[in-house]
Amino acid sequence: VEIDREEKDLVTGDIVTVTKSYAFAEMAMSTSVSMKNLKVIDAYTTNNGGENQGAISLTCQDASGKTIIVRTVPLHENGALVTQDKYLGKTIDAKGIVDFYDGEYQIKVFFVGDITIH
Repeated sequence: VEIDREEKDLVTGDIVTVTKSYAFAEMAMSTSVSMKNLKVIDAYTTNNGGENQGAISLTCQDASGKTIIVRTVPLHENGALVTQDKYLGKTIDAKGIVDFYDGEYQIKVFFVGDITIH
């Protein structure tokens, strides 16, 4: 994404237009996002005993073959911890926020109801 903004040239004092480029995901950090029809091709559940015990990372592909990571906090349904088996191999819609972890942008999901299985 390119953004133009006006700045004062410190040498001449003139107002000039400066164009800066940003990665779309960088600009979208912490904003809400939803994606549909993501095929879950791999899953990993955090098993380190910490506060993220049970959080799930879903590696998904969209219709164009682009890889999308969906990361959950530990999710519970009817009092039980949701496991990766609920989603692995399925097609999902996901709603969350744009997040950045370990050099990758991802969709972070906070509620079990924000992942819909087809």
